[in-house]
Amino acid sequence: MALLHGESDYTTSITSQYNKAVIMDEYAGLGKGWNDPDMLVIGMNGIDMTMCLSHMAMWCMMNSPLMLGLDLRRVNKGDDIYNIISNKDLIALDQDPLGIQAKRIFSTAGSSEPDKEYIRDNKRIDILAKPLENGDIALGFFNLDQVIKDDNISTDIDTILKALDNKAVSTDALKKAASFMVKDLITGGVYETPERTFSSGTLAACGCKVIRISPVT
Repeated sequence: MALLHGESDYTTSITSQYNKAVIMDEYAGLGKGWNDPDMLVIGMNGIDMTMCLSHMAMWCMMNSPLMLGLDLRRVNKGDDIYNIISNKDLIALDQDPLGIQAKRIFSTAGSSEPDKEYIRDNKRIDILAKPLENGDIALGFFNLDQVIKDDNISTDIDTILKALDNKAVSTDALKKAASFMVKDLITGGVYETPERTFSSGTLAACGCKVIRISPVT
């Protein structure tokens, strides 16, 4: 997921900027300011639509400023780029009034402290969790590799809440929920489930899955 095909972690790229900002969650928030991993390069040369979508989702999960670098005269209402940059569900994560940046709670890179370690190996999947003002949790699975991943990694509500360390607004509601309403923020699909575990499924090369989990009481 690299800008201008740069592969090195020292090359300016989507992944290199993400790698730096994702571990800075404790330094961002209301009264602190926001981590800025630079402008969005959606729609620029070398970035396909899957990369563009993951790029947008990453920045929104991290509360990053959403500054577009492309020429908007190239965008037409309803086209792929328009649909990515106007995704209201993703933008709502970025602009959530609680102002808490998503925390990386797991990485297949094997880090014992995924929220703190600067990981350079991009052949991995990260899980990010973000508490929201209304008590929901946003959960993102990001494939940083340039090959399809069918690892189908998962996490559960208790693990998420423990990793967020009491930052969730409605911890009791999430713990006691009989079921959950889940919205896929990429496809728009909504379903209810009694399952407390959430999985990535197969992820496209540089692809992502981002869901919003609401407790049903």
